[in-house]
Order: sequence, then C-alpha cells, then structure tokens
Amino acid sequence: MPNIQRSLARLALTVASIYSIFPGQTCSAQITVAARAFLDKPLAAEHIHVDTLSHFRRWRLRSVPLGNYDQDAYERTRIGSILIAPGAWAYLDAIWDKVDKPSYFELIDPTSGTLLTKVAVVQLHDAEWYFPGNGVFYLNQSHLGLCGPRHTRQFMLRDKTVRETPQPLAYVGADTDTAANTPLYDLAVGGNVIDTLAAGSKVTVLGVFAESTEPREAPLLVKTPLGLTGWHHRTGQTGDGILTIYQCN
Repeated sequence: MPNIQRSLARLALTVASIYSIFPGQTCSAQITVAARAFLDKPLAAEHIHVDTLSHFRRWRLRSVPLGNYDQDAYERTRIGSILIAPGAWAYLDAIWDKVDKPSYFELIDPTSGTLLTKVAVVQLHDAEWYFPGNGVFYLNQSHLGLCGPRHTRQFMLRDKTVRETPQPLAYVGADTDTAANTPLYDLAVGGNVIDTLAAGSKVTVLGVFAESTEPREAPLLVKTPLGLTGWHHRTGQTGDGILTIYQCN
C-alpha cells in the first residue's frame, strides 16, 4: 500500500507540473494526461516534445506585448525559442482566451518579428507539440468541431514560410451514435445518399474531411454497424441528421 501511495503522489506532482507553464488556466487532468501524444519523445517543456533538449530555450526575460488581441479577453505568454529547422529558430507564444475558446499558438521569426504561423486550439493545455528540428513539426490536439476526439497536424518550413501539410482525411476513429435520422453520402461534398441511419444507431467516425475551412461544418466519414462507409454532411440544413460526437452540451 505505501508503494501505491507513493506512485499516486508522483503522478499528482507530474500532473501539477504539466499545468505550470500556462498560469490561470484550468482543465481536467485526467482527460489531458490520458490524451497526451509523443510520449516517446523527450519533453523540453510542458507539452513541447523534441528530439534533442538543446533545441529548446525557455523564455526567461520580460513579458512580451499582447499584440492584436483584446486585452480584456486574452493573455500572451512566450514559452521559449524552438529549433524548427537546421539553423532556423522561432519564438513559440501561447495566447490564452480567458473568456471563451479557442486559444492560440503563434510561431514568430525572432529576427524580423514576422508571424510564421498561428493555430487555434480548444485550450492551451490540450495541445501537444513535437519539433524534430528538421523543418517538419507536429501538433496533436482535440478537433475544434468535435467533442473529445484528437487529431495530428503536420507543418513544414519552406523558404521562411510555415505551411500546414494538406491531408485528405483527419483520422478520428471514435464511436458515437445518431440523435436523429442521418443520411450518408458517397462524396464528402455533394453526392448521392447511399444509406440513412435511424436515430439511436451506433456508428464509428473514421475521420474528418480535412479540406473544410470551418471545423464545425466539416463532413465526417462514418462506418455503420454493418461495416458500410459514407459521408455525413453538416451543412446546417434540415435533414442533415445529428451525431452526438459534435453535441458538447
């Protein structure tokens, strides 16, 4: 029993340290720890994984300006400098939305101050970064249009510009059910109805159509209990159907 108690105490200290980098935020430790990615990579700072610890330098200087954000709603923290490609460093800033969601991360060129990329996350503690230092880096996060499922995004630095790598499908692999009769289509956009699921059907969401610009409207690739696959459209029109995976209330 004492060994179990010591193990639990160490786990509690680990969880507490995970949240120390973003003061003022709260979230569910149980959910966040269980969902962490890149656990086989060295941890340079909370939620920031690297191949070599020397590729990260924690920011220890004065606070940085908030920038083009509402000062009543946002708070900026400069986490540190990260090597994103051979010879190329960037500042990694966290912008916390104190009122609502989403929050943001920004990568900034330390020489010119140019914004390299800005990404939205449900909350700062939800994100897990991995920087191999070779010009490609990754972000694992909860999907902004779904309740719980996570996905991984890849970014590349080319010609001093960061671009996200296009994906045909953002993998989810989560079970859910229908809250209304839900038609499935043979195409992510448009197409013909190939099946209609009755309310209360158990289904698996295989992935999200990655080319959609609005996460809350992105079509979902669904597998039925019989093993058939089809696209669930979320256009906001009557007759689209409903999956409980994107009903967060």
